[in-house]
Amino acid sequence: MKVLRGVDEAVEEFSKLKIQPPNKLTSTNYPDGLVFECGCESGGHRVNDPTNTVIGIQFPVYFVMRCVNDYLTFFRVKGIFTQKAYTIWTCDKKTGQEALKKIGI
Repeated sequence: MKVLRGVDEAVEEFSKLKIQPPNKLTSTNYPDGLVFECGCESGGHRVNDPTNTVIGIQFPVYFVMRCVNDYLTFFRVKGIFTQKAYTIWTCDKKTGQEALKKIGI
């Protein structure tokens, strides 16, 4: 997992994505055991935890999610019968919000 420390680094990573806003088909209905790694002090969260907020999605199954501790994390869910979450990067809320504002999302 890559930890984004600066706004410019976050802008670069967000610019690589084709993020779309969550829609009515966006689902986090996964088993309780499916956890993504996060940069906050708790270290990880269940994908289906209702305290997480989906900020954006990318097809096929990528999420940008904000946790209860205000960290943004980009991760992928893989697998049909058994799923696994692969965290790609994470950043704190301030860094993420400033990056999103810079790129106009």
